[in-house]
Amino acid sequence: MLRLLMDGMPLESHMERLTTGDNSFRFSVPMDTAGFHRLRVEVEAESDSRLQNNWGGAFIRVRDEKNHILIVESQIGETQNIAVALQSAQFETTTIPPSNLPDTVTGLAEYDSIILANVPVIDLSTAKQKALVAFVQDIGHGLVMLGGPNSYGAGAYLRQPLAKALPVEIGVRNKEKEPNIALVMAVDKSGSMGQCHCDNPDDAGQRSQRDVSGLPKVDIAKEAVFQAASALGNLDYMGVVAFDRSAHWQIELQPLVNASTLDKALGNIGAKGSTNIFAGLTAAEVALIESPARVKHVILLTDGWSSTGYYSELVKRFEEEGITLSIIAAGDGAANYLSELARNGGGKYYPATSMLDVPKIFLKETIRAVGNYTIEEPFSPVGGMPSPILHGISAMPPLLGYNGTTAKNMARTSLLTTRGDPLLATWQFGLGRSVAWTSDLSSRWAKTWLDWDLYSRFVVQMIKWTLPTFDDDAFQLDVTVQHRKATLEVQLLDESEVFDELLKTTPLNVTATFLANNGDMLKADLLPIGVGHYQSTVSLPSEGVYLTQIVVRTDDEANKPIAHQTTGIVASYSAEYANVEANTTLLNNFAQKTGGMSLTDPSQAYAHNLALSYQTQPIWFYCLLLAVLLFPFDVAIRRLRIGQREWHKLRQHVIKLMPGREPSPTVAPLEQPAPTSSLQAFRHVRQRATETAHTGKGEKEFPSPSGRGARGEGKVDPTGRGEKETPLDFENVSGDTLSRLRQAKKRAKKH
Repeated sequence: MLRLLMDGMPLESHMERLTTGDNSFRFSVPMDTAGFHRLRVEVEAESDSRLQNNWGGAFIRVRDEKNHILIVESQIGETQNIAVALQSAQFETTTIPPSNLPDTVTGLAEYDSIILANVPVIDLSTAKQKALVAFVQDIGHGLVMLGGPNSYGAGAYLRQPLAKALPVEIGVRNKEKEPNIALVMAVDKSGSMGQCHCDNPDDAGQRSQRDVSGLPKVDIAKEAVFQAASALGNLDYMGVVAFDRSAHWQIELQPLVNASTLDKALGNIGAKGSTNIFAGLTAAEVALIESPARVKHVILLTDGWSSTGYYSELVKRFEEEGITLSIIAAGDGAANYLSELARNGGGKYYPATSMLDVPKIFLKETIRAVGNYTIEEPFSPVGGMPSPILHGISAMPPLLGYNGTTAKNMARTSLLTTRGDPLLATWQFGLGRSVAWTSDLSSRWAKTWLDWDLYSRFVVQMIKWTLPTFDDDAFQLDVTVQHRKATLEVQLLDESEVFDELLKTTPLNVTATFLANNGDMLKADLLPIGVGHYQSTVSLPSEGVYLTQIVVRTDDEANKPIAHQTTGIVASYSAEYANVEANTTLLNNFAQKTGGMSLTDPSQAYAHNLALSYQTQPIWFYCLLLAVLLFPFDVAIRRLRIGQREWHKLRQHVIKLMPGREPSPTVAPLEQPAPTSSLQAFRHVRQRATETAHTGKGEKEFPSPSGRGARGEGKVDPTGRGEKETPLDFENVSGDTLSRLRQAKKRAKKH
């Protein structure tokens, strides 16, 4: 089976017979859609155990003389006049609702430019917004946003991903940088807000009839607070006070907090207790009195089951203090007096029959309270910076309203309102261009424009300015691909006028963007390897066909694109699947160098014909361990002296421990005569010297061996070896005991 796919969709498949070697087949594919297309051929064969290499890829770029424009509208028929004007200039137009907008760059790439006509951000998911940003920034296509009651700030685009692609900041702020609005949201968290009331709360006899809702009202109220916060600016003040029988500040009135802080503060709100609306409004009043904001507003969300309060006096104080009050009645069970309370408070009353409508109503009321997101008043456009969009157009009819915005620093403001707010702003965003037209082009604000002779010219020139440009020939691009590694080389051409002066004064930066068919994006910088020569090798994350964009920019703060080219790269399967036959030469070399052999029969693997092999194994660790264990015994043997008596005691102790054996009586060893030594002789002489000192003259009779006494003639053999002792000279012995001891020591040394 041979199968052809384009952009993931099958185009053609049929059976073919494959032969050994190369096989060629021809396909005829109609190219009805311009843009970048990915082609893939797949082969399915029987008994094929290696399916990974059964495909091949290619790409093709189709250019059409007609440009394709995608129009996205929330209200059917709102952009009919725009489509007619573009079709008269040979543009191909497609009109879809926001729900059908692709959420990947690949799905958007077939269009040259996209128009968003009064589309609120709630209809565009984060993925769709990011795809639109990449559609302009990375692949160089165009974007036009038109104004309306659901666009720009009124559509809650503040701090949304798509906002960075627009040439205007969402919202208008006063030049003094003062807070524009201080908004307090008073949320009922009583027990009744945990249920859905389907009866009349003013009828006390029916208050017990309540149907429990699957989603408590208080949880929907939390989402409503988030929606309202998205419409506030960084200089605005916001506070949230929840009330049951008393008021509890979840967020004190302060400059706008971030989303995580808001989520944490609202997380512990639970529906319980009775209802005291008066307490919640009084707490809001006290906080707003001290606020420096120009507009002070309270949004009350409740079902109206309140028991106390003097509302007439409270509303009167609100008027004196410049505080307005709007009320959102939650569900059909809300009390009837709430509408009168909102009217007296100078605000609006919103009966939310369905709790699911409450978040949108909260956002709508916040935008209305902010006031400068939509300005509905007649005005005539005021000229600003020149632009190709206004070529051949001088005077313009008046408009009836617009969305308040602030132009970004790098934007060109070609038309302004009488208040000085931008009406037509343009800028270069990455490789593409985007336009902000803050009024609309329909009968709401541009009613007189529909009959204007130059209406079609203005629309066509605005869209033409956003169209992508063709590839530049200012540099040469070489691409080499080996499986999943792509090497890109860019050589800036010397004869190009684009780089003639820039190379002398401004450093350049070359980047490559790879876009996979699943929407994944990879970026890489090409490094300089010579003058005007850049190179980079990139490992692609997966196989497939990549749309590749090469961009040369100035390497400075402006980061201005100078030139670009678009191509495609096919990342094939892994190299291990490239060869379908075994490499017998390599395998035989392995067998030969390792002393083995090539087997032709699988049973040969079990033959015991391999030569014995020897290998050494280190044993030093075991020797070291044995030495460590024997070391204590070696020290003990060297340091401990065990004599006959110790061995005898050890033997007796062992016998005593043995069962059934009585130790033999201990016999004391015979005393051995003390050995005669020089030390003993010295002691003997010292004793005699001491005795002589006690006689007073140093004389003493020593018995002779024959029993006769003689003075100074006694003979003693202290050594026991039959030697004669030297006679002591008592005549020279001093009376000092220490001197006598010294002389005795000297005599002992002679022996």
